[in-house]
Amino acid sequence: GFELKGSLRPDLLAEAFQSVWAASDIARFRFHLADGSQSFGARLLPIEFSAEEAADAKVKARFAKVFERPFDLEKEAPLRLCLLQTKPEKAILGVVAHHLALDGWSLARLLEKATEAYNALCRNEPLPAFSWEPFAAYTQNLKARLAAPEAALSADFWRSKTFRAPPLLEAYRPETRGHRVIYIFNKKYYQKIRELAKAHRVTPFLFLLTCFSRSLGKVLKRDELLLSVPIASRDGDREEFVLGNCVNLMPFEVTLSSELDYARDLKEMRERYVDAIGHAQTPMAEIQGMHPVDLTQIHFNFEPSVEEPKLDGLEIEFYPFPITQVEKPIIINVNDTKKTYYIEIDYQFQALDLVRALTLFTETERVINKIGALEIK
Repeated sequence: GFELKGSLRPDLLAEAFQSVWAASDIARFRFHLADGSQSFGARLLPIEFSAEEAADAKVKARFAKVFERPFDLEKEAPLRLCLLQTKPEKAILGVVAHHLALDGWSLARLLEKATEAYNALCRNEPLPAFSWEPFAAYTQNLKARLAAPEAALSADFWRSKTFRAPPLLEAYRPETRGHRVIYIFNKKYYQKIRELAKAHRVTPFLFLLTCFSRSLGKVLKRDELLLSVPIASRDGDREEFVLGNCVNLMPFEVTLSSELDYARDLKEMRERYVDAIGHAQTPMAEIQGMHPVDLTQIHFNFEPSVEEPKLDGLEIEFYPFPITQVEKPIIINVNDTKKTYYIEIDYQFQALDLVRALTLFTETERVINKIGALEIK
């Protein structure tokens, strides 16, 4: 969510989002959860955009009521926005999307385009062109890639894998009661993480995945972890501006040696990722069907360049989004705002408690500092 301070035009904000959404063919898709299929309809499904007044103390309860209502993806858009005016010059904008229809990259691009549209409307200028690439074309290209010979080799790779790490929980239910804790690595740590990642020849994504794996191992008292991580299934620049769910997941098994060799941890994480990404054509559902152990109980997600919208006449900051239900036992979301790493840990109460969730942050910070003290070879 976002906190907006200043003179806001809710009618123009709604128009901006609806215009951007209507320009993409995803606004006409229906998603059938029962069999995982999707179909294209002639009628556009507009975004649910609600705007009302609410006291500061009522914001979280109001958001929970709006956003925890299940989506009916055969009849409504997979995106909801709720604008709550708490004071004459202050409002909170909440945004939620169904993960089966929209990925984080798509949501970030949609926010960028809606910002441009709102600013144009405020200036009485024509709306900018929205050059979305069709989701329908992406789905056809993906089918062709999955039918290619490389896809069979990818499936053989995952079929031959042996996952030894036990699941975090023997059984769990999706959408179980849980909580969210938030931590922000400030500008100093943001720069430090990027410099250390570069020095060890890994991306910030892999650097933080390594650090959080170490802290998870300590907090959960495990030396083997099963995690799932996202990988884009877009075809490079050609499909960069597709609105939709264009992400696959890959399972990662991490073995944490009792010898705290962080340089080796980073090197092995890089090699593990390169190995896995070379066999990324296989859908996660297919990989899961090959193995009896649940591969997705701990999920690590990294969203690059999720910035606050820049709306004319408004000061904008991230607003901690309230949740009471969590899809997986542990979900770690890292958002790169280009100034900080804004991190959310969502956890089911059967997997973690508040103290251990907060300890994940302090332990991860400690690991970063330990890596910073290493001599780079």
